[in-house]
Amino acid sequence: AASATGLAAMESHWMDFMKFDGSSPSFDVIERTKSFTECKTYDDAEDFFDKDYVFRGPIIGPITAKDVKETQQRFNVMDAYPDLVMEKFGYTVDPENPYRCYWFERWKGTNQEAIQVGPI
Repeated sequence: AASATGLAAMESHWMDFMKFDGSSPSFDVIERTKSFTECKTYDDAEDFFDKDYVFRGPIIGPITAKDVKETQQRFNVMDAYPDLVMEKFGYTVDPENPYRCYWFERWKGTNQEAIQVGPI
C-alpha cells in the first residue's frame, strides 16, 4: 500500500499546467501583454489564445475558449458601459515565471443598461 505522503507527492496540483520548463521567452513579455490588454472584446483577443486554451480556476472551470467567449458575450459589459475606459498600469514580469505578467486595471464608465450575469 502506498503511504499518504507518497500519494500526495504523486497527485498534481490544479495549477501545475502553469509551470514552465525553465526556458526564457523569445519575445518581450510586457509588450506582448500590453497588446493583449488593449483588446476590448474576445474577438480582438482571440489570436492570443491557443486553439486548445482551457480556463481553469479554483471555482470556475475548466472551460474551453468557446465557453469563455460565449460567457463574455452574455455579460454585455460594453453595452452596459458604452464609455468604459480601462486604465492599465503596473505591468511586471513574475520573478518565478518569465512567461507570466501581472498588471492592474482601473475601470471607469457610466452604467447605461442592465448587465447580464448568468441566467438571473
